[in-house]
Amino acid sequence: MSADVESTQNLILYNYKLRNKYDHIFLKRDPMDEATQEILKVADYLSLPGRTAENYSVTLFRLQEFEPEKFKFTEAVKVLFMIIDCRFVGTEEIDNGDVIIFDMAGYTLKHLAQTSISSLRTVTKYTQEAHSGRVRQIHVINAAPYLDKVLAVVRPFLKGELMKMIHTHLPGSDTPYEFVPRELLPEEYGGNAGKMSDIRQHWINKLKENRDFLMDESRWKMKKPQSGNVDNLSSLEID
Repeated sequence: MSADVESTQNLILYNYKLRNKYDHIFLKRDPMDEATQEILKVADYLSLPGRTAENYSVTLFRLQEFEPEKFKFTEAVKVLFMIIDCRFVGTEEIDNGDVIIFDMAGYTLKHLAQTSISSLRTVTKYTQEAHSGRVRQIHVINAAPYLDKVLAVVRPFLKGELMKMIHTHLPGSDTPYEFVPRELLPEEYGGNAGKMSDIRQHWINKLKENRDFLMDESRWKMKKPQSGNVDNLSSLEID
């Protein structure tokens, strides 16, 4: 078996092991349930239309409602992974990686206090070790003075190479356009990619259309391996 094939096989197996270990995030989900519908009103996690010149996808996270008590971190993580899974439905061309934009507008230390450390650990582990797409850039826009406190919470779960990918941009700065072309950004961010409300509705519709796909646990549950693969499975340890 070639090294590339073995690496891909191990990535897939580890992906499934994570999904099955943290089934409350990856398997026990319904895009139409009350908790999901509520978090969709509170926060946006939207894959934007178009690709960069490097064929990177661009994803934007922002708060819609700023009350900290409404921000349920684990529910937001569940929506994140549902949208990621929906991205691969009907996709003909695979991207070369992801550019993540986190808009800090309205995000406070009280929101940070709502963070579930176990869910944060899960999302960072999955993104760095079990996801087929590779994070290429992370942009924090409207960076707040207390960003260092946010990073202090996140840093223990991020590999060094990912920390180096984080770019911060002050409110009103034009520096994000040096990395992401305006034509890929929504109108609210000085771009030409349409309104946030329309992009949000597109993904709400996608979640609804793919409800059966997302809720079908048989697609995601780890099947009993054949005898020849037991060693590979057992070697993929999860901390």
